[in-house]
Amino acid sequence: MEQEGQWVQAALDGDQRAFTRLVDAYKVPVYNICFRMLGNQADAEDAAQETFVRIYTRLRSYDPQQKLSSWILAVASHYCIDRLRRRRGQWISLDEEPVAATLPSQNRGPEEMALRGESRDEVQRL
Repeated sequence: MEQEGQWVQAALDGDQRAFTRLVDAYKVPVYNICFRMLGNQADAEDAAQETFVRIYTRLRSYDPQQKLSSWILAVASHYCIDRLRRRRGQWISLDEEPVAATLPSQNRGPEEMALRGESRDEVQRL
């Protein structure tokens, strides 16, 4: 704990190695929370990277009275929640194959065309 406080202060003073130590200490827990929230590896990796960018740019807002781990994981979870909200608002294209395959076709299949032909012939005969 005390060592983390020193790393934070050194990072605030411009020591990039100190920030690297923070990243090394928290990269696994940050990735794990991102993976649990987002559900896939690629999104979790992107979210973890963005989390550390946000931590770097907002390190001055960290309150030393808080646990550093709680603050870092809160930054990660808030970022993931934002991504999930954006994901929910995305539209699915109707041209995509999985969606198009489930929709009824506007084209008449051979069976329907044969039945219609038989019906038409029946009407003509009557």
